[in-house]
Amino acid sequence: MRVMDKSGPQMPGWPKDFDWSVITYPARGYMPTRFIRSDVAWHVSVNSRKFKLGAVVKVNVYPVKRMRSYTGLLKRASKPLPIDNFSINRAAFGTTPAIIFSPRGAVIRNGAAYWVEILGVTSTTGNPVKLEYFVEFAG
Repeated sequence: MRVMDKSGPQMPGWPKDFDWSVITYPARGYMPTRFIRSDVAWHVSVNSRKFKLGAVVKVNVYPVKRMRSYTGLLKRASKPLPIDNFSINRAAFGTTPAIIFSPRGAVIRNGAAYWVEILGVTSTTGNPVKLEYFVEFAG
C-alpha cells in the first residue's frame, strides 16, 4: 500500500503526473477480506481532472453470483442493494470528490462479489459517463 500527497518528494517509480481515473474502496477486482470490515463505508474518489459529479449522483451495488464455478460465468442480481449513509465529500481533503456509501446487506466473505455502478457523472467535456466496476472478496 502506498500513500501520497503533494508535500514530499516524488514517489520513486511513479510518473511525475500520475494519471488515474477512480480510486475505490473496496478495491476493484479481488479485495482481501482482512483489509475491510462489514461496518466500514465503501467509497469512490473520482479524478476531478477527468470527471464532474452532477447535482444528482446515484450508486447501485448489485450482488453477483457464479452460475457455474468451472465456466466462470457470473450473474448480476436484478435489484441493487439498498444504500445507507450516502454522501459526497467535496472538501479539499485527500482526493476529491469522494462518493461515500454503505450497501446494506453486503457480505464480506470469501467469494462474495458485487457489481458497482455510479450514475450522474460526466466527463469534463459534459458527456455522461457511467462508472462501473466489479469487486470480489477473497481470503
